[in-house]
Amino acid sequence: MQTRTIARFSASCESAFAELLTLRDAIGWPQINTGKETSGMTIYHHFLERGLTDSRRHFSSAWLCRAENYLALRSGREASADALVELFQTLWREGRLILAARVAWAVLWLPEGARR
Repeated sequence: MQTRTIARFSASCESAFAELLTLRDAIGWPQINTGKETSGMTIYHHFLERGLTDSRRHFSSAWLCRAENYLALRSGREASADALVELFQTLWREGRLILAARVAWAVLWLPEGARR
């Protein structure tokens, strides 16, 4: 019984992962996080391109709900996982689902140093 439950759970995880890969390919997300760009900066640029922010200071305070100098203090590191999760929740509540999906993807592939 327990083996069947585990097998069903494993199959549903594989199915969900395959759907995520299909979504990733459909909207042109990179296949791997190479570490050349930081998620926080990449996310910032998505907001900048859409006219949702005009500076890192504004992005830090208005979208990440942090101090205006938050991204500067991170010294090139990614926004923290906590900040990105809060950003995801805000975007989801506002119905900005594509941006929310991009933030979720960034959270999933955060490097070790950005998780603090």
